[in-house]
Amino acid sequence: MGLFTRRSRIYVNTELQFRYSVILIIVVTIEAIVFSIPFSYAFKILVTSNIPEKVYLFYAILLLSFGIITVLNIFLGTLLSHKIAGPLYNFEQRIKAITNGDLTTFAELREGDELKDFGISFNEMIRALKKAVIQDRETIKKINEKLKKLDKSLDTLKGEDKEEMRKTLREISNDMKEITGFFKCSKG
Repeated sequence: MGLFTRRSRIYVNTELQFRYSVILIIVVTIEAIVFSIPFSYAFKILVTSNIPEKVYLFYAILLLSFGIITVLNIFLGTLLSHKIAGPLYNFEQRIKAITNGDLTTFAELREGDELKDFGISFNEMIRALKKAVIQDRETIKKINEKLKKLDKSLDTLKGEDKEEMRKTLREISNDMKEITGFFKCSKG
């Protein structure tokens, strides 16, 4: 994939994108209404008088209104983006833990957070990985038991063949332990 690949679909999570589009439309509409009140008042003062200091008052009201709207946008933007950024940060921390072999960690989202469906799928993936690792460990345990039986049956062999076979069985046993030894997961 290149750096500038295009998406085939713009709406990948219609419910989430629609919700934030509606919130954005509502916020912009409220801002336009709020901004138009002082602007119309200041413009009325400017039009009805020929006094130059009224021009400064017009620009002062305009600048103050713009400053208030900007601060409001920063606050609302931070509040709304945190509903997505918070869960993404949570997932990032869990992914780092999984990268280090920890399958005991799950994504926990707060009330009001977005990406809950992703969180459910993420946690199901961790459960499936844990189940696979536990099954692999049980299989390894069974193989090791069979290797021990083979080791005991080597007593019938003599000399160097016997020691060579025992060495090979120990190597296989150690290799089997390394297969899932990286992962930390509790049963269940």
